[in-house]
Amino acid sequence: MEPNVEPIVKDLVLIGGGHSHVIVLRMFAMQPLPGVRLTLITDNSNTPYSGMLPGHIAGFYSHDDCHIDLRPLANFAQAQLYIDRVVGLDLANNQVLCANRPPVTFDVLSVDIGSTPATISVPGAAEYAIPAKPVSQLLKHWYKLTEELAKNPHKPITIAIVGGGAGGVELALSMQGNLQGINKNLDIHLFQRNPELMPNSHKSVRHLLQNILTERGINLHLGETVCRVGVGFPHPMGFPHPEEGEEGEEGEEGEEGEEGEEGEEGGDEKVGAQCLRPVGFPPSVGFPPSVGFPHPQVGKEGGEKKDRFEIVCESGLTVECDRIFWVTQASAPQWLTAGGLKTDDQGFILVTDTLQSLSHPQIFAAGDIATMVNHPRPKAGVFAVRQGKPLFYNLRNYLLEKPLKFYQPQQEYLSLIGTGDGRAIATRGCLTLPVSKLLWRWKDWIDRRFMERFNNLPEMVKPKNNLSSLSSLSSLSSPSSPSSLSSPSSPSSPSSLSSPSSGWENPTGSENPTGSENPTGWGNPTGWGNPTPTFPTLRCAGCGSKVGSTILERVLERIQEEQGIGKVGEGIIIGLDAPDDAAVVQIPAGKLLVQTIDYFPALINDPYIFAQIATNHCLSDIFAMGATAHSSLAMVTVPYAAPEKLKETLYQLLSGAVKMLNQAQASLIGGHTIEGAELGFGLSCNGLVDADKLLRKGGMSAGEVLILTKALGTGTLFAADMRRQAKGRWIDGAVESMLLSNQGAAECLIEYGATACTDVTGFGLLGHLMEMVQASGMGVELQMEAIPLLEGARETTEKGIFSSLYPENLKASRSKISNLEKFANHSTYPLLFDPQTAGGLLASISKEQANKCIAALKSLGYGHSCIIGRVTGSGEGMQPVRISNF
Repeated sequence: MEPNVEPIVKDLVLIGGGHSHVIVLRMFAMQPLPGVRLTLITDNSNTPYSGMLPGHIAGFYSHDDCHIDLRPLANFAQAQLYIDRVVGLDLANNQVLCANRPPVTFDVLSVDIGSTPATISVPGAAEYAIPAKPVSQLLKHWYKLTEELAKNPHKPITIAIVGGGAGGVELALSMQGNLQGINKNLDIHLFQRNPELMPNSHKSVRHLLQNILTERGINLHLGETVCRVGVGFPHPMGFPHPEEGEEGEEGEEGEEGEEGEEGEEGGDEKVGAQCLRPVGFPPSVGFPPSVGFPHPQVGKEGGEKKDRFEIVCESGLTVECDRIFWVTQASAPQWLTAGGLKTDDQGFILVTDTLQSLSHPQIFAAGDIATMVNHPRPKAGVFAVRQGKPLFYNLRNYLLEKPLKFYQPQQEYLSLIGTGDGRAIATRGCLTLPVSKLLWRWKDWIDRRFMERFNNLPEMVKPKNNLSSLSSLSSLSSPSSPSSLSSPSSPSSPSSLSSPSSGWENPTGSENPTGSENPTGWGNPTGWGNPTPTFPTLRCAGCGSKVGSTILERVLERIQEEQGIGKVGEGIIIGLDAPDDAAVVQIPAGKLLVQTIDYFPALINDPYIFAQIATNHCLSDIFAMGATAHSSLAMVTVPYAAPEKLKETLYQLLSGAVKMLNQAQASLIGGHTIEGAELGFGLSCNGLVDADKLLRKGGMSAGEVLILTKALGTGTLFAADMRRQAKGRWIDGAVESMLLSNQGAAECLIEYGATACTDVTGFGLLGHLMEMVQASGMGVELQMEAIPLLEGARETTEKGIFSSLYPENLKASRSKISNLEKFANHSTYPLLFDPQTAGGLLASISKEQANKCIAALKSLGYGHSCIIGRVTGSGEGMQPVRISNF
């Protein structure tokens, strides 16, 4: 993450990675607004592009072809990316409430989350049908289905699609186009309540698509209302029941749109998948797994009893099927209305011609989630794409207090509808062109050109710091104006934390220690009366760079109220409960004190997640030595910002740190905070251990095996992320690994008799292994093929992307390998020297206990744990490391 040298004065928060917001992000990257912190909150690190999803289902596009990767896009826009699920709004305090992180404060908010599955009132449908939203979950089930069919190509399969709008029609054609090539026993049924398909479309396109569906043997049930879904008879293929997904992304049932003003092409976010092979989904970071549908029933013999489903219509029509896809009208999440926003009857945000909420002018909305009061339109992707540019200008102008622009969507738009066989039709108004390959090539060209804008982001030259440009935002920097959107003061909390000026180093006295009218230089401190406030162009060093005591006090009070700041543990004489010049800790009799310290700048643009990673990293040395965490002092650097914005950053950061410290049952007893150009965090950690239980790097014995508890690759992956060459799902996987504490792994290794242990961090696997080798006087043999790697790590090293510490690690350790020439070109070889952040533990253990230990580690969540080598004997006077394939 590049350093932010412009002081932050306002927070613009985007909820959702929909079509409008990806355009807004790209435009903010090209035209940044100094002083504005941009934050994107989304439950997935990539977002589907509706125009290509039907082609994805049909097998013409891969998963990556039709998804916009939000991580590199957010990095490009210098935006914070929070991967979490929004569950509510606190509009009294201008906060976004998330499922698994502290509230996020905003000054201006924009919502572009598309639609969510409507409440399915048909009995049995909620349990057994797969809703078309969210797309990520729909694709997950589609991949499973295609994988099963590839393994059993001769088994009969019946698919039911409920909903005969554009989404259901295109889904049926795309599924058939993909599956009929491998399964001749495919049967597809399409149910439509209305007597005609696509009732909102012109009759010419309705009749044309109905004829195509009939000619291709898709069973149409028009005028049929599904009234019940149930479990029918066992099926020989044994398909599992679907699982329910989470909140959806951008898009709703509608037709594809024409090319936008900037060359963007819109479309309905319907469905999609990859042809005949499952594609791994990025791991969810920071929120719980989906609520599942009922699992397959258990048969008499103890195995799974696989059932077929049946769809029953009001007319009495009953159809047995293996999968049911529900593509009926969607709705908006309830938290929008519950939060106080003015919505329509379906819960969509009512907006004016400036895309502002009718009830809250500081909130904007676009895409399917918005309903324009004066210009209602179908929920189609074309409008989401077209709204991106005016949304950007109005967000920018609102922050600058400039006049907003009006947006009026077009009445008619071009729709290119794929038929799943490499052809498409075109329709606009009453004009419809018949199916042809040329139209598909036209559609493909438009779609690929749109995606190219996000797949190949230009290199940007960072402009020179010009703090005077913030004068246009100056009137927004004070919280006392009637139109102010600044965050409120935090609620008061127990007096024990009311004055942390000693335990946590910062300037003594009040927020204005100098007694001047404006000690901070952040403009008029009493109101909005000064139209041209001054901003500090030169930041002080030394104690002048510390964070103000009042800011720190309020942050600690808030965290104490929400999750507690580590209960004062045994032996803590003076901590944050009664701060003094320093914390005081008494070492219990018979215990050894283990101390370690670490600090580094942020490697991810989410302070809450970064602090959790950094805390895990700092505590890891304690756990690696067999000790229990006891207490910590924090070292914090927060980016230059107005007081309220600085407080928000510090709150998110310390909330993440306290969360992990509390999990480790360690107390935060003080620290030091300063302002700087970029976010940084670290801890000085104390641990306690019995003398006879202390684990060291020395202690390996011949015949033991080496166990590694986490996969390698964080160094190269984040080096690639800085260059915007890492896929979002790769970084998601790395973050998931780094968020896993080593505490449980250390306890497990001790239980199974580990004789030596270290954590794999900055010096890489081989560097830290060499420390164990030298301390033990042993040689080792590494099994190259056994070493676990994070997804994407091999791809980035093959591109020559390495961490800046990699060359030194390579230089220091490669001379220790006895058969280097044989493995120097192996694809895993560079990762032996890759510096790890919050990496795993490396331990030696007896061969007899190894398998039991691995099984126990995996049961605790350390899924990459494995044996990567063995201790061979004395390593003195020779190159102590040998590499083998097995």
